[in-house]
Order: sequence, then C-alpha cells, then structure tokens
Amino acid sequence: MRFLLNLVKYAFYFGVWFIIWLLFFDFFLNLVVPIFQGRYNITVVPNLQFKTVEEAKAEAGKYGLKVVIDTIVPSIDQPKGTIIGQEPRAGMKVKKGRRIFLTISGGAHFKTVPDIVGMSLDLAVRSLQDQGFAVKVEPIYTIDEEPGYVIRISPRPGSYVPMGSTITLYYTEEPPDTLKDTLEETEKISEP
Repeated sequence: MRFLLNLVKYAFYFGVWFIIWLLFFDFFLNLVVPIFQGRYNITVVPNLQFKTVEEAKAEAGKYGLKVVIDTIVPSIDQPKGTIIGQEPRAGMKVKKGRRIFLTISGGAHFKTVPDIVGMSLDLAVRSLQDQGFAVKVEPIYTIDEEPGYVIRISPRPGSYVPMGSTITLYYTEEPPDTLKDTLEETEKISEP
C-alpha cells in the first residue's frame, strides 16, 4: 500500500513539473523568442503615392521606416517631385527600419515632334514609340497614292510636346471595294 501511495505522490509531482515546464516553454516560445526574432517590431507600409519626397519621409518616419529614391521617370500626369510608385506597396507588413524604394516623377519632359511624313506606317510607328511617344493611327482612303505611308501627322512636325504625348498618324489606305467604286465614280464626274 505504501508503494502505491508513493507512486501516486511521484506521479503527482511529475505531472506538476511537467505542466510547469510546458507553461515555461509556451511562455518562452510565444513571448521571448518573437522578441529576439523581432516579430513585435512589425509595422504596416503607409501609402506614399502622390506625396512629395519630404512628406513621404515624414510619413514613413512615423512608422519607423526609411525612404530611398530609386528611380526618377518622366510623367505627363504628375508634377515633378511627386511619388508615383513605391516598393513594398502600401498595406504590406514589414519590419521597422526597412527601406521603401520610391519612384519619383521627373515631370513632363518635352520633345520635338519629328518629321516622319512620307515614311512607311510601320517604320513611323516604331520611330515614334522609340522616342517615347504614344501613337494613334487613322486611315485616309485614297486611290491616287500608294497605301501604307504617312501623309500627315498631328501635332505638326516641329511642335514641342511633352514626352509620352499621343501623336496621330494619318496614313494612306486602299478603300474597301464599295468605297473604291464610289471614289472612282466621283473622279469620273469631276473630269472635264
């Protein structure tokens, strides 16, 4: 009987120590380890879009973050010095002290519209896109001229426009059969 009482007593002590050790490890794993790993040093990235660099530095500082100007790109839509992109993006959870890389608007850079009248449409489009312009094409139906060549552009060649502006190319195109017949009839009527 005494053996059984001692066994129960030791089992009780073992159970109490086991629970104490579990509580200690739970405390250690859930509170102490995250502190050493910096898990409680987490913040949310603020939205810095459309702010100036100074405003962004002040805002990021409130969250314990730093800003770095990564890229400056021309922009027609945003004034010079305005933030137009950020990485990491707004709303992400990061460690405090992390750097936010910013893309800044360099403002609108102006360029002269080149004289591409007479070029083939494909070559003219590639040339304008390589120079940073957006391109819109509009056909002009004619039976007098060879199809696929630029005959007019808007804005006019030599104009000074912001980079990224849309240049409209008017090019010659052979009319569809129904329109072709109408144009030929019009030419016959206008001849003496």
